[in-house]
Amino acid sequence: HVRAKAPQAGCVIENFVFALGIKRTSADLPSACTKSKIRVIGTINKKARGKVHLAITVGLPGGSATGAAQIRNGNWRLTLTLPGINFEPHGPLYKIGASFNGSSGVRSGHAKKRAAFEVEPAGLGPI
Repeated sequence: HVRAKAPQAGCVIENFVFALGIKRTSADLPSACTKSKIRVIGTINKKARGKVHLAITVGLPGGSATGAAQIRNGNWRLTLTLPGINFEPHGPLYKIGASFNGSSGVRSGHAKKRAAFEVEPAGLGPI
């Protein structure tokens, strides 16, 4: 699952790819809307141990982030902050890649998804 949130007060996420589980969120006070918090949640074989490595890129300045999520009972999640922009009619494309190096009895693997959304001041609504 992929969820996006505007970390700045007064900003919302406008969705374009609902099938990926992007969730619209909002806040209270207006401000410059330039960042997106992206939470990626995944499942893996319950026997897997170690970490899932995540990379997210977007075609904006400063548009890449990486991190590692600890696997717990076959689940993992990680939140990364990346730049966001209000760009009509569609937001920029975020490319998300997750990889697992393998552990005892569990093969390595990887997955990729793409999602498009934009960050804009609350109350603008879709165009």
